[in-house]
Amino acid sequence: MKDDKDTLEAACQDLIEQAPWLIDPQWSPITANQSFSTLKAEFQKYYKEKTGENIQLENFSNSAKRADFVLSNQDNVIQIIEIKRPKHGFENSEMERLNRYVEQMANFLKEESNKELTKIFRGFHVTLVCDEEKLAGVYKTAFEGLKENGTLTHINWRVFLARTRKMHQEFLTEAERQKKLATRIF
Repeated sequence: MKDDKDTLEAACQDLIEQAPWLIDPQWSPITANQSFSTLKAEFQKYYKEKTGENIQLENFSNSAKRADFVLSNQDNVIQIIEIKRPKHGFENSEMERLNRYVEQMANFLKEESNKELTKIFRGFHVTLVCDEEKLAGVYKTAFEGLKENGTLTHINWRVFLARTRKMHQEFLTEAERQKKLATRIF
């Protein structure tokens, strides 16, 4: 997928949503987490109210819809995972949108009515998986600022794959051994 420039973001987002441990091996899929489900639903409503824009965060079965970003919860930290197709350069308009997500999530968590959620979720972090960054001016400054303050981690697909392979080497070694064993049997 990472080597095909025609890979759609939706396919990558689906992959991360189903296998979040690819971003970090300690992450696991969220199952039956009512607090996180509530947070997702409430943030979608909040975002619409504050910006006038709808965002898609839920699991979806309609392939015509795609998530704006993957929202996950690991170690009680909300993870905003923005995935761009391989070989894509992150542009000013995308940074503006990402910054709006960051601002709205920060504001959402500061709201008095959400204090119960902040007892559960200690904050949030953004991971951007994108091969290039083509930002200029204030967008570049905002991007660098988010990286410097620890809110944003930017990795490209090559690093993403290398990190994933390194972290899961034992599994991959065993999978390869099983694959070779299976081909000898047939």
